[in-house]
Amino acid sequence: LIGVTPLYGFHLILVVAVCLPLRLDAPVAYLAANISNPFIAPFLSFTEIEIGSFLRTGHATDISMTTIKSGGIGPYVRDVLVGTLVFAPALAVVGGALTWAGVTL
Repeated sequence: LIGVTPLYGFHLILVVAVCLPLRLDAPVAYLAANISNPFIAPFLSFTEIEIGSFLRTGHATDISMTTIKSGGIGPYVRDVLVGTLVFAPALAVVGGALTWAGVTL
């Protein structure tokens, strides 16, 4: 869940803040939170924007360099926030289920 959030640079702080009170393994959690590496992060952000736009307006948004250059990233901030609130827990559940299934086997 933490690795999918668009809070790049704060993932370590978030992992430690969650793991210490819950007595979880912080190094393993931080390793799992590194899903948002530079190769994957653009796809995660795009997915969050599209999910957020669909939930807010009922249709996908038009993301192109032209629209970003003319309007900046401001119009996409709400879409990222809404999309993250849905996408991050969903991906965490899927990742947790796959991990559980792999460990069980």
